[in-house]
Amino acid sequence: MAQVAIMCATLARQWRKSSDRLCIGGTFTVPGWKTALANIHKLLKPGRLVMLDEIDPVMFKEELYIRPAAGDGYNLDEFMAGESWISKLNSVYTGFVRKHDFIVGLTLRLGGMLKQAGFTVEDVQSGQGPIGHLCRVRKGIDDRSLSEFTDFSIEGLEFLITRFTAIMRREGTLEAHLGHPVSDDQELQSILAEVRHGLQTEGAICVGACFLARKM
Repeated sequence: MAQVAIMCATLARQWRKSSDRLCIGGTFTVPGWKTALANIHKLLKPGRLVMLDEIDPVMFKEELYIRPAAGDGYNLDEFMAGESWISKLNSVYTGFVRKHDFIVGLTLRLGGMLKQAGFTVEDVQSGQGPIGHLCRVRKGIDDRSLSEFTDFSIEGLEFLITRFTAIMRREGTLEAHLGHPVSDDQELQSILAEVRHGLQTEGAICVGACFLARKM
């Protein structure tokens, strides 16, 4: 996530001399995004810019990640099935987003949605954000060390997972892994500990993108 944030900050600096800019990020359903983009289009003057910063709510093992083509989606069941710690993580993280009808693969679809809303896409910067252990072994933009983000990246993800599991337990929809319901608190704590250990010893990557678009 830190790598994605640095990437977006770099893109922002490249365009800092432009006037009437908006920097937007959010989690919406498909209708929500269409409404948001329509409202942004109304707000901006012709020729002005909007920058959107998004991260897909799917975690990947570094060696298994293959980015789909723009416009395609992820095979979500593939990342939520199985008994590995990362499958259990995605069953909560991705599962929550999917169950509440938010867009999971937004970085693959946002370019087309911007064009439909009356924007031209000026620039797209995509990148991988290491989580946990991978912050120690991967470098950021300009060969920058990401080691300082090791614990922070885990804590940020755990913050989301703790809240997602609480909501899904109330709804009776919590699964970890896909198809395996979890209702027992002891089992849940064991799963969360397994996920934390996996992030500390192996790490994961998330994928983000920054879109710079101009109102036509």
